[in-house]
Order: sequence, then C-alpha cells, then structure tokens
Amino acid sequence: MAGRQMLRLQVKGIAEIVQKLDTLGHAEVIVSEGIRTLTAVGEAAAKLSAPRDMGGLQRDIMSEIKPLEGRVHVVGASKGFKANVVEFGRRPGKKQPPEAALRGWASRHGFGDENLFLLARAIGQRGIKGRFFMRRARTAVRRQMPTVLKEMAQRAEAIWSRK
Repeated sequence: MAGRQMLRLQVKGIAEIVQKLDTLGHAEVIVSEGIRTLTAVGEAAAKLSAPRDMGGLQRDIMSEIKPLEGRVHVVGASKGFKANVVEFGRRPGKKQPPEAALRGWASRHGFGDENLFLLARAIGQRGIKGRFFMRRARTAVRRQMPTVLKEMAQRAEAIWSRK
C-alpha cells in the first residue's frame, strides 16, 4: 500500500516528438522542462493539502526528476503506514490504534494521558476521515497539464520553424 503514495509523471509518445525534432536533445529539453513544471505543481499541491500538526508529513513530501520522468512521493518517517492513514483515513470498526502512537498528538492538543484510551477507542469505533493530499496533487497536475503541454508545443514549433 505504500506504493500508492506516489504521483508519477511519464510522457508516452516521445518517439513521435523526437522524429519531428530530428534530435533527442531538443525533445528531451522541452519534455524535461514540462515534467519539471508539473512535478513542482504536484509537490506544492501535496504539501499544501497535507495536515500541518507539526509539519513532518509536509517535510517528507519530496519530488524526484529524471530526464523524462518526475515523481512526487513521501519519504522519511511519514513513509508507509502513516501516510496511507492520513491519505485514505481509517474505516470505522477497525482495531483501535496503540495509545503510544497518539501520545504526542494528544499532548499537543490538550488531551491528558488519562484520555488516551478514550481517544484510541473512539478512533477505532468511528474511524477518521482521509485527507487525500496526494489525490489533490494529482488533480492539480491534471488541471495544469493542458497549459504545460501547450507551452511545450509552442517551444517545439519554434524549433521546427527554424529547421
């Protein structure tokens, strides 16, 4: 499930672009810039949508850019189970979380140690809502994609017209 906490951008059909531009160098620069822009949009949207209790999850959202691929993912202490619970929430009726996992959050929000059991039981019974920070990042990238693709096409057209 940890693999679901990722946004991956990959361009398909690059071969057609490369054929028209004659050289991979021109196409790669144009496509890489587009991917860099979309990856930055995705990272910013994920960080903006992530909960802000202490900022740990936001600090753990990173982007990686390779020449023809970009990805936004969660690293560090938030990777895996924590990020999945925050993203998708927790269904009602599941086993309650351990009290130790709630201690830091509870103390920052005015709950004493005597209330940890009640808090854990309530989470187990009622569940918690998902925050869907990566889903919002994907939506932001999809909304920005037509604009970025149009810019890429204009850059490619400028190169074609010179040849």
